[in-house]
Amino acid sequence: YLLSKDTTARWFAFVSYGLMVMTAGYIIATTGHAQSPFIVLWMVLGLFCGLFGLIGFGPVAIIDAAYIAYLFSSNHADASQTITFVIVFVVPLVISVLIWRHKDAEADDSTKAYSALARELNQVANKSEIVINGIADGVIAIDSSGTIQLINPAAQSIMGWGKQDAMELDYRSVFKLFDNKDQPLTEPADPIQQVLHGSKSVTRNDLSLATSTGKKMIISLLISPVGQAGSGAIIVFRDITGDVVENRQKAEFISTASHEMRTP
Repeated sequence: YLLSKDTTARWFAFVSYGLMVMTAGYIIATTGHAQSPFIVLWMVLGLFCGLFGLIGFGPVAIIDAAYIAYLFSSNHADASQTITFVIVFVVPLVISVLIWRHKDAEADDSTKAYSALARELNQVANKSEIVINGIADGVIAIDSSGTIQLINPAAQSIMGWGKQDAMELDYRSVFKLFDNKDQPLTEPADPIQQVLHGSKSVTRNDLSLATSTGKKMIISLLISPVGQAGSGAIIVFRDITGDVVENRQKAEFISTASHEMRTP
């Protein structure tokens, strides 16, 4: 029964069943035919012929009919044993059809439900991928060990890393962060590690990111946990170097203008 549910082992199960049928038939034929004490073995095997569908039921039904005809024609049985033959040969086949057809129907329903769920999940995944790929900000998804599982086109463009090069790597070898003193972040100061070991989102606007060519840019960074604490994180970031430089220039201009206005 277990092997018949496995597509690769189904034929092995069917051949094994066929050998058991032939063995039981030989034993019964050599130990008294209808009076054989092993006739119950045939009944048990008959209950399982429907497991293999028509290819299992058909041969057993034909063997039953041929064997009954042989018994009556060779005077190994008489009309008084008709009820016994019905119980031994026919009833197991009927029960087998009822049992395994019901099981197959349940399996078909389960398969249909699984297929429908798989299609629905695939549609959701495709929609999510379209949305993520269309976001202008960089998006990176990492698992509990910090391995990159997703990187969108914007992130690839910002960092200069191709998808095939970055996938399945530790994020620290791709997403290299530096503090406002241009020093690499230690693990306790790394906001991504803080999210992986906690359950709260972290936002930073004072860190720099090194691209694949070594160029550094100031980024706006949002890290959010995924699922339960430690399950993974989503990193969303964008280059704000231009905004920071512009703000600094405005601050310097205002400071200079204010100084000049106060000075005669």
